[in-house]
Amino acid sequence: MFSAFTRDEKKLFLFVAVILGLGGATVQHLDWKSRTDIFTAGAPPAAATTQTVIAQTRNSLPDGVTSSGLIDLNTAAVEVLDSLPGIGPAKAAAIVNYRAEHGGFRSVQELANVKGISAAMAGQLAPRLFAGNVLPEKSLMVAAQPAQYPQAVQGRIQPAAPLPANRVASPVQTGMVNINTATADQLATLKHIGPKLAQNIIEYRSLHGAFPAVEALDAVKGIGPHIIEENRGRMTVR
Repeated sequence: MFSAFTRDEKKLFLFVAVILGLGGATVQHLDWKSRTDIFTAGAPPAAATTQTVIAQTRNSLPDGVTSSGLIDLNTAAVEVLDSLPGIGPAKAAAIVNYRAEHGGFRSVQELANVKGISAAMAGQLAPRLFAGNVLPEKSLMVAAQPAQYPQAVQGRIQPAAPLPANRVASPVQTGMVNINTATADQLATLKHIGPKLAQNIIEYRSLHGAFPAVEALDAVKGIGPHIIEENRGRMTVR
């Protein structure tokens, strides 16, 4: 049948066939490209997605809890402190009240000064706590233990605000304290006696002279019978 056409007709027929073939290929290419653009536009960049997940995870952590599960004694809320082993609502509230009265914790060991918390309990909780930027050496062990809070993307521990120069962390003291000669720092080592109450004792002593007995501390503003009884074994007037 094709041989029945003239030479010019054959050329025209071949030309039309080539044009139709090129047109079909072009249409298929444009259709494929448009679908690819739609898929790419609907997918967010991988880096942006990762950053969003990290930000959402950090925002889900309670205040005072780092990404490693450590709890800051100076910023954690009552609900967070309540979750610690052996610390119920009453002790958690006592911790918050203590840090409000004494301007915060200078060290994790100072937790033993809180009413209802013994030195042994403070030692057991120490690996899970820190005060300001004072991190206990064993705190890094927490990373290998199950966390009580939402798992966070691995990262550096969130740094806490630096302590003032006049608040150097020191261990809890157990020696006798002469309330008539002790310095503010020595008085501050007594249970429930922080820098503020220590200064009140010194000012009272300067105005009224030496204390005749340990019970005379009751006359100092902010100090009552309970504090005197808690420290009776460590205080002397001689």
